[in-house]
Amino acid sequence: MVDRANSLEDEERISIKEKLKEYSGIEDVSFSGMVPGRGTNGWSMYREGANNEDIINFRLMHVDENFIDLLGLKIIDGRKFDKNRLSDSSVFIANEAAIAALGYADNPVGRNIYKPDFNQNGRKAIEIIGVIEDFHFESMRDKILPMLLVSDPKLFKRYMLVKLQPDNVMDGVKMVKKYWSKMTDGEPFEYFFLDSDFNNLFKGEERVANILSSFTILAFFIALLGLLGLVSFEMQQRVKEIGIRKVLGSSEFGLMVILSRSLCLNVVIANIAAWPLTYFVMQHWLSNFVYRINFPWYYFPFALLMSIILTLVTVSGHSLKVARANPIESLKYE
Repeated sequence: MVDRANSLEDEERISIKEKLKEYSGIEDVSFSGMVPGRGTNGWSMYREGANNEDIINFRLMHVDENFIDLLGLKIIDGRKFDKNRLSDSSVFIANEAAIAALGYADNPVGRNIYKPDFNQNGRKAIEIIGVIEDFHFESMRDKILPMLLVSDPKLFKRYMLVKLQPDNVMDGVKMVKKYWSKMTDGEPFEYFFLDSDFNNLFKGEERVANILSSFTILAFFIALLGLLGLVSFEMQQRVKEIGIRKVLGSSEFGLMVILSRSLCLNVVIANIAAWPLTYFVMQHWLSNFVYRINFPWYYFPFALLMSIILTLVTVSGHSLKVARANPIESLKYE
């Protein structure tokens, strides 16, 4: 995406678009007033037969006829903008959320949205020529709002969108910069990649996830050290018991089970005690996102299983060492 494209005149936009599309490393070129992740304009309009109080707020994006194809948006009804139709400068393409807000579920194409006309104290009818599948143009924390696309050459176009071949990105950037410098007479060439720019909306969540992951690893490490200390203490307290059991015929495996059983029971109790708080915290965090997964119940038994396995791995070596010790030495222990 190249910023400051509004410095180009209409003829220059057409010219640079044609020249860039001749280059094999560039798939498509488009101009728009906004791009996903960088805000939109808003219009308040009416559906058919609405009262003055029944106004609907829409997001609005000024685009050209290439915008839908370049971003890979899906037309589910009607058609795209056609630069050869002069009337397409005053029509809309609506997203599914807009159609739902209007209540135009049946045959929306060809129906009108009414824009307030304050000069004539009335309303101006604007036709819907197509419907696109909902797409995210803001953070995924937010619900997809009613969106209208309009393709009027006179409207402000801040960005030049260039779709590059994935295997030839930097050569494509150099080509865009070359033609940009020629046509803008030294206007700064400021560009960004849409995927990286849009991903910045989720940097906060990524930081939180990284912090939580680090603290989780640290908590596991501290818990394992605590387990080792607890095991060592318990072994010292049960040295004579272990010696007596071994003299009476207990196997090494049986002794390991006895030594590990109480610790595993404590781990089970600790997990069950933590489940309600964990569920509450996760549900609260996920509620910040309109589009989210449900917290799966099977994460809890999986976490319990992993905790028991880590406990057994941690204590098994020490337990095996004690279980193999000479029972005579154990019985002499004071």
